[in-house]
Order: sequence, then C-alpha cells, then structure tokens
Amino acid sequence: MAKKGRTTTPVVNRRALSRREREQLYQRWLYIGAGIVAALILGVIGYGLLQYLVIAPAAPVATVNGVPIRTDTYQRYVQYRRYQLNSYLSQVDKQLSLLDPNDANQQFLVSYLQQQRSQIQSAVNSLSTTAPLDELIDNELIRQEAKRRGITVTPDEVQAEIEHSFNYYRVPPTPVPTATLGPTSTAAPTPTGAPSPTPTPLPSPTPTVGTPEPTATPGPTATPEPTATPVTEEGFKSMFNTYLQDVRKNAGISEADLRELVTIDLLRTKLQEAMGAEVPTTAEQIHARHILVDTEEAAKAALDRIQKGEDFAKVAQEVSTDTTTKDQGGDLGWFPRGQMEQAFDEAAFALKPGQVSGVVQTSYGYHIIKVEEYAADRPLDESTLAAKRSAALDEWLQKQRSNAQVVKRFWSSDKVPKAASQATTS
Repeated sequence: MAKKGRTTTPVVNRRALSRREREQLYQRWLYIGAGIVAALILGVIGYGLLQYLVIAPAAPVATVNGVPIRTDTYQRYVQYRRYQLNSYLSQVDKQLSLLDPNDANQQFLVSYLQQQRSQIQSAVNSLSTTAPLDELIDNELIRQEAKRRGITVTPDEVQAEIEHSFNYYRVPPTPVPTATLGPTSTAAPTPTGAPSPTPTPLPSPTPTVGTPEPTATPGPTATPEPTATPVTEEGFKSMFNTYLQDVRKNAGISEADLRELVTIDLLRTKLQEAMGAEVPTTAEQIHARHILVDTEEAAKAALDRIQKGEDFAKVAQEVSTDTTTKDQGGDLGWFPRGQMEQAFDEAAFALKPGQVSGVVQTSYGYHIIKVEEYAADRPLDESTLAAKRSAALDEWLQKQRSNAQVVKRFWSSDKVPKAASQATTS
C-alpha cells in the first residue's frame, strides 16, 4: 500500500513573484502610506480648526470664584468698547468742526471738547491693556454678589432702560422746572446745530460727551432752549434696530449680549445703593489745620516759627500754598481716617489735640499739621457720607479683584483683538 504523501505549503520566494504581483504589492503599500499621510494631515487641520473655533475661544482669560470669562466673550467686549469709543470720538470731532477756536466766545467750549477727546482717546488706548478684562471681572463680581444678596433685575427694567437711552418714554417724565437766568447771566455758547450723540443703550466706564455748565457773563436775559422732540415707539424701534445692526457688524455683539450688559449696569446701580446704605454714618474723626509749602526747607522754617510761639493759623495765612484753606488759617475741618493721603493720615491721627506734627511729605508737597479736636465717634457730614456711600462698591470691587483666591487671570496681550484698520494691514 502506497504511503499517503504529505501536503506542503509552497514557500513564496520574492524572486518568484511575477512583475504584476510585485506592482500590486507596491501599490497596496502606496495606498496605505497615502492614507496614513492623509489621515495625519486631516488630523492636524481638524485639530487646528478645533483649536481655533472651539478650544481657544472657550479658553478662559480669567476666572471669578471659579466662573470662567471666555476669550471670545472678552474679545467681543473689547470690539464693542472700541466701537463705542470711536463713535464718541466721531461725535466730538463733529462738534469741534462747528466751532471756531479763534472765537473768544467759543474758546471755553473748544477747550472742554478737546479735553473730552483726550480722555476718550486715552480710553481707546487702554483697550490693549487689561482694562477691559477688569471691567468684565467687575461685571462677574457684581453678578455674583447681587445673586448672593437676592438683588434682581427684571426684563421690563432692562427694556425700559434701553428705551430711555434712546429718549423714548412710554410714560413721559414729569418736566423739571428750569431756573430762569437773571439779566446779567447768559449760558456758555454751544455749537448751533451740533449733532446729538448716537444713542448708546449700554453703560460706559468713560465719561460721555456733554455740555459744560453755564458760566455767568454780562449780557441779556437768556432765551430758553427748545425742548427735544419726543421719540415715538416707532422711532425708537427704528433707531434700536439700526443700532443692533451696527454693533453686530462692527463688534459681533448680539441683542442678548446688549441686554446682558444693561442688566449688569442696573445690578451695579442697585448693588451700589445696597452697599452705600451699609456705610456707617459715624466715625472716628479729628478737626485739624495744616500748612502746605513746596519745599522741605520752607516747611522747616514754618515749623520753627510755630515752635517759637507764633500762632499756627497766622503762619498758615502767611506761607501756606493751599489756597482753599490758607485764608482760614489752614483749617481742614473735621475728617475721618482714610480721607487724606496715607502719610498725612497717619501723622494727623497720631497727634493729640493741641499737638503739632513734624514735616510730613505727600504728593502735594510738605505739610505741618495741628490737631485742634478729636472725637472717637462723630457723625459724618453730608458730603463725606455721600462720598463714602458712592465709593463703597468701587472699594469692594478693588478688594475682590486683588484677591488671588477670588480672581485668577490668564490674560496675555496676544488675546487682544485687532482693530479693523490693524487687521487689514497685517
């Protein structure tokens, strides 16, 4: 019986492959390699798009108590502030173009508008710094603190605020009587036919362009200026829609963004009132006098005269350069801690009634201080109390901003969006 033969698998020898088989093998590896390269390229492009469209915009420029402020939110805000400020500059330039700087009657207004222009331009320049981010940080701090206190703003309040910014009132406000100027007073000249400011329904940290207070000058009785034509509901809607189109085109701001900024502004007002109401109405205070001079030598000379027995008030009247207190013998009245510069404050509150300080240097010059009276708990005067109430929110915000546990920053200058002119030239 014949033995069953074993089946063996033939060994493929590369040299034995046909030319066609080799080409098919090479082509297969070529396709595989091309596919890998294509996948890598698409991966790089995809990651780049993901980074540009999703990751980078969502990356925080800061966090406030863990709540992120997104890069795209910050960039839209910078663009919006740039649009606002450039609009203000345009308004000022138009008003200046209507005035004659060589006309003596218009020089005061020209100077005022030029000063306004300089301030607005400084604000434009600050957009490349952390200033806009600080504003957004303040907004988030206000939002969080208002929520903690139960302070809210309704959609109706937001709508009314927007309408009022365009001079539209569903219920016309009660007219405020205007005092008639006497026969020897006239209002400072204003440019006839000057364009009215573009309605801006959002809060702005920079001073808005206004008209300076009237100054008394000899002349005939002033003629009352015509009142502004009331804006109708249709007129408001038309102006608001035009404004929305402008800010969407120039700053990428949506209507929802605008309403959110108005909401924050209203929350700010309510929070400031709430914090102002918490300010103590009494405080430790001193009644003091001072002598202010320009040099240390002059201060030492004044101090020497006082130490030799001359009356402090008399020396102040003779040598002090503080024109607001000089004629009153340097009398500063009553004031609490923190109202003066730190060096002055510390020196003054270290004195007892009747004592005179040594030479104290501040940014104003060189002082000699005398304390007349002291009170551990005295009612604050009306102006001081009003100032403290007004400053309460800003002081709280500054304290929160400087707390590294509350605010964490990731800002860098490359995140500042370019202006339109910069973008087209780069």
